[in-house]
Amino acid sequence: MDEKPTIRLTKTSHVHTYCEMWDASESLLSKGRSDAEGSFYQFMGSLVFTAFSLEAYFNHIGPDVLESWKAMERRSPKNRLTALADELGIEIDFETRPWQIIEDLFGFRNKLAHGKTVKVQEDVVVPFEGYFRYFFEGFVETDWEKFCTQENAEWAREDVEQVIRTLHAVSDPGEDPFIGGMQETKANFEGE
Repeated sequence: MDEKPTIRLTKTSHVHTYCEMWDASESLLSKGRSDAEGSFYQFMGSLVFTAFSLEAYFNHIGPDVLESWKAMERRSPKNRLTALADELGIEIDFETRPWQIIEDLFGFRNKLAHGKTVKVQEDVVVPFEGYFRYFFEGFVETDWEKFCTQENAEWAREDVEQVIRTLHAVSDPGEDPFIGGMQETKANFEGE
């Protein structure tokens, strides 16, 4: 019986998860921008994926920067960033951009990740002639719902990009940090 020759293909992908999440964040923001009214969920998703992207970037460089990274993975993003910055000799001021995004973005992310049913109440005084419109328009919102805006999604991406670029310039200089992974394919002839 004649065996037909075969080729063994081996594919290996190097996936930079933080880049995939970064692209998801941009895709959602872009969709939201194209029809801003009614894009609450696109802005929410963009913000969540921006936070995920930064956390994944910490995990991307963490093992190369800190021997104790495995023990750090359960710490808050702010603590992990501080440890990375200390090791890399980067000064952080959480009161100024781009660093101040950390508290707002991860506070938002945590409220969604650990979501709870809440009762939100608002008590305002409005002019008599305008009360009817106020009575029927809009819902009372939680802080995290108020955070889901195009402006905040854009601000978060700008600042997170700067944080990543700052860390990357010291930890892994060279290629752009937002170039995704790559795939290698090998072909080996098998048979006669």
